[in-house]
Amino acid sequence: NRTISEVRRAFTKANGALGEPGSVAWQFTEKGYFAFNRTDDDGEPLDVDPDAVFMAALEAGAEDVEIGDDVVEVYTERTSFAQVSQGLDEQGLEPSEAELVMKPNTTLELGAEEAGSVLNLIDALEELDDVNKVWHNLELTEDVVAQFA
Repeated sequence: NRTISEVRRAFTKANGALGEPGSVAWQFTEKGYFAFNRTDDDGEPLDVDPDAVFMAALEAGAEDVEIGDDVVEVYTERTSFAQVSQGLDEQGLEPSEAELVMKPNTTLELGAEEAGSVLNLIDALEELDDVNKVWHNLELTEDVVAQFA
């Protein structure tokens, strides 16, 4: 299969190895995800009330709400995705993103050099035509993000 050989080549080039199918799936849990951006692309504030999102999400059956400086993230059980989506919509809240994601059960923080290698691998995988999404458990510090942005 062409896709598998391309993915294997990307891993080999990054001094990694492609595992067996499902070998890392246990490290992730499928979740519903809604993002409410608090700032636009220029860093200007948007009219998003984190408390309103928090309350509406919990009332709709969300599992977790994470309030950050730039975004409010809402997580649900996969099976509750439609219910929470409808509940947010009924409260007049329109997320900037709404999708099913693979959320890491634990995250890993790497130094700048190692993180750079992993980010290069992620970029290489995302450039492959048949790859739709790349999930990872890398915890990116502000320093690392600034260095590779």
